[in-house]
Amino acid sequence: MVKRERRFRDLVAVSGKPEVVTLWASPQEDHAFVNANKQNRVLTVVQEPGSKKKDFGLIGYHKQPHATYLVFPKPLEPERNSKVVGIIYELVQPAKPSPQRRGERSAPSVKTAPTPAERSFHVILRRVAVVETCATVRGRNKREAGKRALEGIRQEPFDIAKAIVRNEIKGIE
Repeated sequence: MVKRERRFRDLVAVSGKPEVVTLWASPQEDHAFVNANKQNRVLTVVQEPGSKKKDFGLIGYHKQPHATYLVFPKPLEPERNSKVVGIIYELVQPAKPSPQRRGERSAPSVKTAPTPAERSFHVILRRVAVVETCATVRGRNKREAGKRALEGIRQEPFDIAKAIVRNEIKGIE
């Protein structure tokens, strides 16, 4: 029987931010939850999927389908079964992982491939700088003109600022 209506924000202001508790087994097997219920720190949030009604809470533990159970750090008001409206889920702390009990197996750990250790490598690099120049050279044929052009370009300074630089990997050992 519902005695009076309370606002969720008021409960949080007085009793602190609650934590979501997931009951994987019977509540009687979860000693921390039983203690919280005895200390009047449990709020059952009733959620009706497919309904246009807003979620509401009932102070204390009430077994309900589609219910979420919130445990507050401090005791709630002494009136059990009071209806709590205006549930603001942003004021709820995320659930903490529960400690493993004796005899229970933990979830299998996901193994990742080990990252290989860094090693040293000898890398042979080639850096090529190319400067193309156009020259007018006189000669009796193309071969003689080419020779004279090479002789003339050897005497000019090589301007790396005008070069196109290409970097290549020749090999890795």
